[in-house]
Order: sequence, then C-alpha cells, then structure tokens
Amino acid sequence: MPPIRKSSRKATSKKKMAPLHTRLIAGKGALARLGKYWYPVRLIQSYGTASLPATARDRVCWQVVCDVEQGDLVDELWQDQAKRREIRLGEWAHFWDTPREEDLIQNFMSAQASKELDDILRLHIASLQKLLDSPDLNQCGAEAYPVIDYILRSKKNLDGVGAYSIPFCGDISTHEYAKITRWFSENIPGASGQVEKWFSGMPLVHAFTLVVAHRKAGDFKKCVQARNEERNNSELLKMAWADLMISYPADSFVADVDLECLTTPEE
Repeated sequence: MPPIRKSSRKATSKKKMAPLHTRLIAGKGALARLGKYWYPVRLIQSYGTASLPATARDRVCWQVVCDVEQGDLVDELWQDQAKRREIRLGEWAHFWDTPREEDLIQNFMSAQASKELDDILRLHIASLQKLLDSPDLNQCGAEAYPVIDYILRSKKNLDGVGAYSIPFCGDISTHEYAKITRWFSENIPGASGQVEKWFSGMPLVHAFTLVVAHRKAGDFKKCVQARNEERNNSELLKMAWADLMISYPADSFVADVDLECLTTPEE
C-alpha cells in the first residue's frame, strides 16, 4: 500500500470577532428588533460607554429616527450562523423596489408636462421635428442647432439604433427631464413610435437647450451684443448649450444614505 500522505495545510481557525457593541458604529447598517421581528436600520449615534454596553442605546434611522436599546441591535453576525438563524425578519420595501431618480426618466409617461414647458417648446415643434426626421446633419444646420455643431466637432458616431447619444442635460432636474421627454413623445409627430431614436439623443437634448435658453435669457442677453433678432437667438442658443454642458442639477450629488445602507445587507 502506498504511504498515507499527510496534508501540509495548517488548520484554519475562525477569526476572533470584536464585541458587538464595538462593531456598531455610526453610519453602519444593522438590524433592529421591533417586537419579535427585525428590520434594517442605519446607525446614527451611540449613547453610553464601552464599559457598560448593556445600558447603551443607539439612535437609528428606520422610516423615522428613533432610539433603540443596543440589545435589540445586531450587525451582519459574520461567522455566527446560529444567531443568524434566530433572526425573524419583518416586511419592508426592498431597495430594488424603491423608486430611484433614473426610474422616473425611464417611466417618463407617468410624469405630467407643465404649462410652462408647453409654452416654451410648442413654438419650436417644427425645428424639433426636423431634427427627428432629417438623417443628414448638414441639412439642419449647425448655426441653428448647437447640438449638431457639437456632434460635428466631436466627430461622434451613430449608436446601435442609428441615433446620436448626448450625455448633457444641464441643471434640468430628473423630474423635469421626465416631463420634457413626455412632452416630446406626445407633441412631436412620429416621436412616440421611435423613442429609441431620440431618447437621450440629439432631438431631445435640443429641447433641453431651448428650455435653458428661455429660462436664462435674462442672464444671457447681458452678454449678447444687440444685432438682428435671428443672430441674437443663435447666440442665446449657443450660450444655453454651453450652460447645458457644464451645469448640473442641485441634487445630482445627493445620495440616499439610508437606501445605500439597506442595499448592502440585502445583497
């Protein structure tokens, strides 16, 4: 018989975990017990001392901000399978079912276009229609459409659906983005049947430019030298386009920390 080979691997031991009350730090996701069920929370602040963990309380955010006894809090209970199996979870809205900003844009038909947007854009239906129908950029003219000038200068190529994808929306909020998109779909002939050709593309971005030009005309006109009306309008659109490329919505960098905290343990 061949000799029995002994494994040279060293026996692995479980890493000793720090006490629970030292792991529950501000900003961390956890589970809190309410009655006999547990729910996800985000820890905000801890009260008490490390020497008396049993008397400590934590302020948490769970739909509302409230205080919870530390005995009613657990973290992910890493390497503690027995305790994890004792946890009985309640019901809550999961993060994947929670509407997000990008969902509002994708479901733009649920947004209600405002009278202000209709008053701004209705005067330009013909020019927006031309952008949607004309495959030749040179037929439209870069002077009247700053977005075309951008495409030609940057040498952008058509995407997979034969459209130019443009990543700019300026400081137009997510809700207004959805409202303008719905207005475009309902008011530009043929738009509703070919959403893939203008959604986040050249015709829609020109609609954004028109909205910005109207809303900020007072500021832009201070920088425009008085000429004929057509020339002035062209300059306003160019300024609106420049603003569109460098501006961001005021809430674009705001993160829902509670939702992010919920995402981690659910994953």
